[in-house]
This record gives sequence, structure tokens and C-alpha cells, in this order.
Amino acid sequence: MSGEVKEYRPNDSPNDLSSTQLALALSTLAVKSSNHAITPLVLGGDRAPPILSLSALDIGPDGIFSFPNNVSRIEALNATLEPEKYGLDFWESLEGQLISTLVQLHWDSPTVISGYTETGLSRMDTQRMVQF
Repeated sequence: MSGEVKEYRPNDSPNDLSSTQLALALSTLAVKSSNHAITPLVLGGDRAPPILSLSALDIGPDGIFSFPNNVSRIEALNATLEPEKYGLDFWESLEGQLISTLVQLHWDSPTVISGYTETGLSRMDTQRMVQF
């Protein structure tokens, strides 16, 4: 398959991370090989998301809870991703990858946001996701 690779972000979600898409596809996908296993990356086996470190995008006056001048966008900072250290970088590094999990994932929102240490994992070992 060939075409032009572009980043996409919906107009109604200007602060969301962009996703990569293939625009102006010039040909169709053709399988040119057989009997070659495609092995997915196993989340929780091969790799697991980090749950303790916050990046510079998460803390301070320009952190995750404030958006002045759009400096909270990872694209605006143009930093080198550190997927072994930061959760946002970890999930961004999986874009376009075939993945599987050892266990079923369940996304949950935290019921309390406070001064307590938050790890991103619930008592049932599920990932927490906050919608703003």
C-alpha cells in the first residue's frame, strides 16, 4: 500500500492527540506472502504501561489541567517520546501496532481526585481514564 501519511485531529477536539492516517491511497493492500505469522505486541506481557511518572506536559502551570497557548499539546512541545517512562508516550508509541492483552482491559474513571497518590490503576488492576 502506498499513499501520503498525514496526522489527523477532529476540528471539534483541538486538544486531543492527533492520529496518523493514510491519505490519498495510491494502491490497494495486497498480501504478498503466506505462512508468516504476524505476532501482536502483548500488553501486560511484552510491555506494560508506566503508571507512576508524570511528564512535563502533565505538571506545572501548563500541565494537563490547563491549556494556555496550546503548549500542552505534545506536538507543540515536539519532545522525544519516552514510552518506558510516561503513560501518554507509551500509548502514542503503540499507534499503528497490532496488540493483544493477557487479560481483558476495563477502562474506569476515578471517583475521587485528591492529593492522594494516583497510580492510574484501580484496586482491580484496571486502568483509569479521566474525561475532561
